[in-house]
Amino acid sequence: MRDQQDFGPYRVTRQIARGGMAEIYLARQRGLEGIERTVVVKRILERYAHDAEFITMFLDEARLMAALSHPNIAQVFDVGKVEASTYYLVMEHVRGPTLGKLLQQARASGAAGLPRREALGIGLAVAEALHYVHERRDELGRSLDIVHRDLNPANVIVSYDGAVKLIDFGIAKAATKVYETRTGVIKGTYGYIAPEQLVGNTPVDRRADVFALGILLYEMCVGEHPYDVSDEPNLVDRILEARYRRARTVRPDIPADLDRLIASCLAPHPEGRPDTVGVVIEGLAAHLGEQRMVPTQHAIAALARALVPDDEGPRPLKRPTAVQRPGRRPFGDEPTGTRKVARPAASAPERKDEPRDVWTIDTTPRGDEIDTRPIIDDPEGLGPEDEPPTSLMPRAEPLVPDPLGPDDDPPTSLMPAAVPAGVRVPNDAETWVPTRRPATSVTRWVAPLLGLAGLVGAGLVAFVATRAIGGRDADAPPTSQAPPLPAPSRPEAPEAQALRVVSEPPGARVHLDGRPAEGVTPLVIPLPSGARQVWLRLSAPGYLDQEREVSAAAGEARFVLLPVEP
Repeated sequence: MRDQQDFGPYRVTRQIARGGMAEIYLARQRGLEGIERTVVVKRILERYAHDAEFITMFLDEARLMAALSHPNIAQVFDVGKVEASTYYLVMEHVRGPTLGKLLQQARASGAAGLPRREALGIGLAVAEALHYVHERRDELGRSLDIVHRDLNPANVIVSYDGAVKLIDFGIAKAATKVYETRTGVIKGTYGYIAPEQLVGNTPVDRRADVFALGILLYEMCVGEHPYDVSDEPNLVDRILEARYRRARTVRPDIPADLDRLIASCLAPHPEGRPDTVGVVIEGLAAHLGEQRMVPTQHAIAALARALVPDDEGPRPLKRPTAVQRPGRRPFGDEPTGTRKVARPAASAPERKDEPRDVWTIDTTPRGDEIDTRPIIDDPEGLGPEDEPPTSLMPRAEPLVPDPLGPDDDPPTSLMPAAVPAGVRVPNDAETWVPTRRPATSVTRWVAPLLGLAGLVGAGLVAFVATRAIGGRDADAPPTSQAPPLPAPSRPEAPEAQALRVVSEPPGARVHLDGRPAEGVTPLVIPLPSGARQVWLRLSAPGYLDQEREVSAAAGEARFVLLPVEP
């Protein structure tokens, strides 16, 4: 803890408070796999680190709080010791102001106490915590006889989530405690100590906490302390004689039943107070029911944030900027022209002095037109892995119609070759154009020779056909001519696609693949021919942008826009 260093498994963030016996720090607890949480670490002051009396009191508090588990009591997680003599206690971190801070801010704003519904809700939560500790028993059913003895606004925390937590059992009285206060030593907070604690002639029991609870209720409902705590010399006499103004006298709007309940808690003699805190709980619940008040955690949280703003809480969500996803350009136009992709690696090693072949990809959308550019022959006997995909070569029209029916298998010579392994097949908007280095002297003659051989073969076929027709007997009756052949069928153009974009709320602007669409949602957007996937982004004032990839065949895309927090 010294010099803000690590303290065991806890990393100190800052000091929260320093009391007469201990100091309190805010720290982070480190766990496995990066799991962390914020905790409160309380340790004995250095000057008392070797004082057996204070160490015993500290361990009594740790032992007592470790045995308590209640929604309105701050939980203890760990007790330990470092440097052979420094004891520490690790507790739950309740983020929020103390009840004393709330009362101070209410007085500074000119308000006469807290709103009655929220004030009674806080008082009811504190009463529930006190009743729990008063009735706590051990495993054998024996009462632990716990009395807090130091209930005051500084020991009640109201979290920004609306939870009310009771803390600091440092001077609590319990049957399990080892240390007991010496005779003549008064421990507690002046102004909240019961008269029997001041006099010392009566055993202190749970009714001392009832007295302190009555003062808390008075302060929250009236807006001031029932006794003038600034005049300390006469404070004990006023408390012993119960010299204070009734709550209904100061605030006439306070109902009579609530005034009687508070007055019974402030009785100077224990016999005049309720025997248990359970009686106070029933009285508060009956009053809230008659007044049709339901104190909620939401209302208590709103009160805490209004009086003491949460300066360390999370900030509102900012409007996100465009996120560039790897391998995609959601907000920019896809560049037209060509881009180069490295050729798949061949099995044979390449010479470093020879440049590698590359495939040039034409990314200009081409619709349904047929690419009629010639395919360059294979230089130097390249293997099948170096060939461009045959399925992407220009489609040749048949010389004669297919005599086979639709159910017959096509000739295997007309089927496209398989796509070589390792070659990426472009989408419909890309055309592969093989680009090679200049052919060598040997391969330069291959194309002309193949072309000449093709012309000779075509001439021989035409000559044989002419001789066969010309050698027919002229006197023979003419044969009936065959019916004209039907024109080869052309592939039908794909149907136009459209996508309906709907948003909640409507009226959002739409960007399709980075280009703005005209109009606002609900909107029907025509899609490019042959599109499979499109990228949509919706934006509206006051709402977060929504973007995702949508299938073109979906027909409709729905978005739910989330508002931006102020």
